[in-house]
Amino acid sequence: MKTSNKKDRILGICSVLLSAWIIYITSSLDFPTSKGDPGPKLFPYIGAGLILVCGIILLIKPGKDGKTFLTKSQWKSAALIFGVYLLFVLLLWLVGFMIAVPIMLFILTLMFQAQSRPEDPVKKRVIRSLIYAIIAGALIYVAYVIGLQAKLPTGLLFKLFK
Repeated sequence: MKTSNKKDRILGICSVLLSAWIIYITSSLDFPTSKGDPGPKLFPYIGAGLILVCGIILLIKPGKDGKTFLTKSQWKSAALIFGVYLLFVLLLWLVGFMIAVPIMLFILTLMFQAQSRPEDPVKKRVIRSLIYAIIAGALIYVAYVIGLQAKLPTGLLFKLFK
């Protein structure tokens, strides 16, 4: 068995096991729902189903050998994006949704623009990212708070000042 085929099969097995674990955990939770309402279990089931399908595909037809998975610069970019997501979790805990989401959207948009539009001046990319972060953050807030009436995290700092 070639190296990448082995990696794909291991990833396929891990994906199938992860989806089974998600389905098991979600099934064991008890949420009150009204008749006809799928409730909060729907999205974990959908996610687990997608992971399961991808895992089965990797088991049935693993990729071909010979290509490098990620280059060194791509690993750095992936680590940087992962770091931004960790920062997002920290900001959600510390300052809450209303501040964390626009900050994360700004940082990610600025990072992606640096890759997709390197010829644009930095000032233009910053302004475009700032406008996008504010508008998208406001739309996400309206969708969740007004549309779905969800309770969003307020953050530790705001709880301390109450």
